[in-house]
Amino acid sequence: MNYLINKLVEYLWESEKKNYEENPSEDHIFLTLELVKEWVNERLQGDVIDLSWSIEDVLDQAERRELTISKEEARAVLFKVNQRASCEYGVSWDTIDHWTDEVRK
Repeated sequence: MNYLINKLVEYLWESEKKNYEENPSEDHIFLTLELVKEWVNERLQGDVIDLSWSIEDVLDQAERRELTISKEEARAVLFKVNQRASCEYGVSWDTIDHWTDEVRK
């Protein structure tokens, strides 16, 4: 995914760079593209990692537990997980299960 984002940013970056050089301003989109390009490059180079959990992960785990939850409930689970995430303990299936149970109460 980061590779595709990088390609898109590179394409936009080239066209907007010329535009920015001709019409510089503090709120020009080129400056935002610079930040996005830096963000993507950090991840592509391995300087930063991102671990992602999706609604599909939550729904699939609920199904394995023979529970039925909605996409809205799965979003609420992800919201709670994100709010309470601990760098010391991380996020596991147990974390997903706990917040799924809490959201269903």
